[in-house]
Amino acid sequence: PGTTNIVLPQGTVIEQVFRTGRPARVDDFTHVGGPIGELLRQEGARSGAGGPIVVDGRVWGAMAVGSETTLPPGTEDRVAQFAELVSTAISNIESRAEVERLAAEQAALRRVAELVAQQAPAEQVFAVVTEELNRLLDVTTVGTGRFEADGTVTIMAVRGAAEEAFPPGTSVALDGGSAIEEVYRTG
Repeated sequence: PGTTNIVLPQGTVIEQVFRTGRPARVDDFTHVGGPIGELLRQEGARSGAGGPIVVDGRVWGAMAVGSETTLPPGTEDRVAQFAELVSTAISNIESRAEVERLAAEQAALRRVAELVAQQAPAEQVFAVVTEELNRLLDVTTVGTGRFEADGTVTIMAVRGAAEEAFPPGTSVALDGGSAIEEVYRTG
């Protein structure tokens, strides 16, 4: 299933959590507008409570519960405690992903450094640097080029979709507002 984005109507539990960054509760959904309010009423929900999911100091999302009856006092705090567990889990996942990304970058740098230490030909070094960046970023095209005094760029290496169009040694004019032109222009 895909994702659906909707505007949070004023007065919903999640809107309150998003706006304040604190636990919230709503004891009567009859005044909640929009598709959320309509859905809550169709489902027979009368009240709700929620707590913020905070990751890296910002509200990342929220956990919310709904009930056909009025929720007991303090339910929003109990939901917030569960949301804290989710916050910790997300932070750990993001931290682990960051560590894995850094490890992959370090491994790529090590492979390039080994080539340089072995005095590999420049073409091989440029090719490996470009290949490693393509692997790390998982993008369509990565290119390495050398700026020339005449306002062109000489392609040193390319990986990905543009590989056939711009083989190493190709000279390309720096115009048309490309990213490489902007790097040349702005330094």
